[in-house]
Amino acid sequence: MILQSGELYTLATDPMLILMARECEDVEDELELAALSAQRESTLLAAQAYTAARQSSQSF
Repeated sequence: MILQSGELYTLATDPMLILMARECEDVEDELELAALSAQRESTLLAAQAYTAARQSSQSF
């Protein structure tokens, strides 16, 4: 996904996820990180679908 600033956004470049990954100390932390990653991924996919739908409807 490309942000309004023109930067490419992926979960791999998400600053919050990167910071949380560095702070993982145990399995519970890793599970929390995995859950948050999944939530952010679903939000990202929904935003991409919304953007595609808007672009599609504007092209008609």
